[in-house]
Formats: sequence, C-alpha cells, structure tokens
Amino acid sequence: RGRCGRRGSKGMFVIQTSQPEHPIYHSITADNPQSFNNRLLMERKDFDFPPFTRIIELTVKDIYEDRVERMSQKLASALQSHSITGPYAPVIDRIADRYIRKIRLSLKKDKSLMTQKKNLKMKIEEFEKVNRYEGHITIDVDPA
Repeated sequence: RGRCGRRGSKGMFVIQTSQPEHPIYHSITADNPQSFNNRLLMERKDFDFPPFTRIIELTVKDIYEDRVERMSQKLASALQSHSITGPYAPVIDRIADRYIRKIRLSLKKDKSLMTQKKNLKMKIEEFEKVNRYEGHITIDVDPA
C-alpha cells in the first residue's frame, strides 16, 4: 500500500479475502487510521513485541543433528532467566550440511537493556568456552 500512487499519480491496491467481515478490514477502511495504529501499537505492547522489547534470535548450527539438539537444549537451559522460546527447528532445518536450531529471547526495552545484552553475550561466550563449542552460535537482534 505504501508504494501506490507514486509521483503524484493515483494508485490503487486491492485486498482479496474470504473473510470480509473480519475486524481488520473494517479498521483499515475506517475514517480514523490513527486509532487503528494506536490499537495495533497497544497490542504489541501487551504481547511484549517490538518496539517495546528487543527480540534476540540465537542460531545454533552443527554438522551433527544429535549434537545441535543437545547443545541448543543445554544453551536454552543456561539462559532460563530470560523470556525464552525454543529451541526449535526452523522450517528449513538444514543448510549446507549443517543442522539448525533457533532460540528466541525477549528483552524489555528499559534502562537495563544494555546490561541485559552484555550479560547475555557473556553467558553465551562462557557457554561456548565451557562446552568447547565456539563458532556454532550466532546472534541476531530484532530478526526480520
């Protein structure tokens, strides 16, 4: 919708649905789009989604499926002080002969965010060192 009607010419976009009675379509066509935006923002706040939190996605990769499973479980257990989801296998769970497991964490965006991120990084580095598992874990902040 954001790219319709560029350079002064009118544009049109079409939504095709089998559920025209769904509240989202009434909200989109309402006279007050700001109220719709505010409602969506409050919903994101209620569920601790960005922009009110930082989502951190850890990716664990290994050539051995049993080891990636074991190590990702162990890492998730070590990080239980955070709001955590996983480990889980993504839809595409193997790329270039490496098995993949994901762990997602939510960190509140408040004054302690920087400290939380530093502590998380230290915990991961310590985990890698203790378990001799360097080079298998990547960190992505607010993944797409």
